[in-house]
Amino acid sequence: MTLIVPVSTGATGNTPDRDLPRLQQGPGGAVMYYSNYFIGGFAIHGYVDVPPYPASHGCVRVPMWIATHLYG
Repeated sequence: MTLIVPVSTGATGNTPDRDLPRLQQGPGGAVMYYSNYFIGGFAIHGYVDVPPYPASHGCVRVPMWIATHLYG
């Protein structure tokens, strides 16, 4: 199955841009919902606000509804 979903990445351009293995998971809370860490403190995680431009501190924000699917 292929899904296309909106994401928001690092506002300063610091989000890693290569294929990286998932290193750790954590269900997190409301701020970093169902996180999949891929390097250091960088993660793909659900977030309530996913604007169509770089806005995070470096993580890849995805809509809350898809975060649980990516976590699984």
